[in-house]
Amino acid sequence: MYTKKHENNPIFVVKIGSSLVTKDGKGLDHTAIMQWSRQIAEIQTLGNCVILLSSGAIAEGKQALNYNREMKQPQRQAAATLGQTRVTKAWEDALQNHGVSSAQILIKQEDIIDKKRYVHARNLINELLKNGVVPVINENITLNPNEPIIDNDTFGGLISNLIEANHSLILTDQKGFYTDDPRKNPQAKLIEKASAYDPSLISMAGDSASDIGKGGMQTKLLSAQLAGLQGTTTHIASGHEPNILTRLVNGELVGTALTGFPTEESRNSLKFDKHITSYLISSGQLSRKYLENKQDDTNYVETFNREPIRKGLHPARWQ
Repeated sequence: MYTKKHENNPIFVVKIGSSLVTKDGKGLDHTAIMQWSRQIAEIQTLGNCVILLSSGAIAEGKQALNYNREMKQPQRQAAATLGQTRVTKAWEDALQNHGVSSAQILIKQEDIIDKKRYVHARNLINELLKNGVVPVINENITLNPNEPIIDNDTFGGLISNLIEANHSLILTDQKGFYTDDPRKNPQAKLIEKASAYDPSLISMAGDSASDIGKGGMQTKLLSAQLAGLQGTTTHIASGHEPNILTRLVNGELVGTALTGFPTEESRNSLKFDKHITSYLISSGQLSRKYLENKQDDTNYVETFNREPIRKGLHPARWQ
């Protein structure tokens, strides 16, 4: 069922981690997917727009293909191709069961970096949202051998920035952002609210404790920083919490809220005036080798040489 949305309705980007979607790599958790889909339907009935980023494609494909733990790029791409089909179908069926239509969008890094592709992607997503459709977005990694794979946390931050979302909801297997790894330090305390640009958070964020997905708290912090450049508030919470999505949308403080709108001091410490490519390179999310392979593309050279960022992540906002 399609429900027309006003273009000014709040936008929520929902990102759900691999370990949640695939039951720690054992296979798709259709029961949980159905529950999250029910909540997405309820969120829509409140007049909100929802964009979904579901991890789990590589984990699902890896299990189906019986790959070992270590995979090289061809194996990762094969697993992603097979797994993405299964994950997308699971979400489509679950959302449809609750009267919500969905549409799959596969976006490459160059679709965000390149001016024309960036505008086209944003217009496409907005058109789907206006018609009550939930875009199910993932990074397209299947055919480009030179492009590094960005973790879905960071990718979610880029999408939140691109669409200028009001809130980014990251569901993980942890209750939120802690002062230390709670699995190793029982004295670690949950941080309920902070600026995404608080320098002290960097030392608190550890690596991923799961072999299922790529992202840990470091990538979630980067995601919040990328999204926060547009004023987006990022919420990190446990996907095991009952009705977690509807509770967050209704304003309940669950997990950790990392706010955007950085101060001038925070912007300077993050080298805010750098281009998107420089930002991702400095964070280790984009390789210089990939960019060097694009030097013969005048579109890319023009994009990379644009004036510094004035508002948000993208130069001149590309309106």
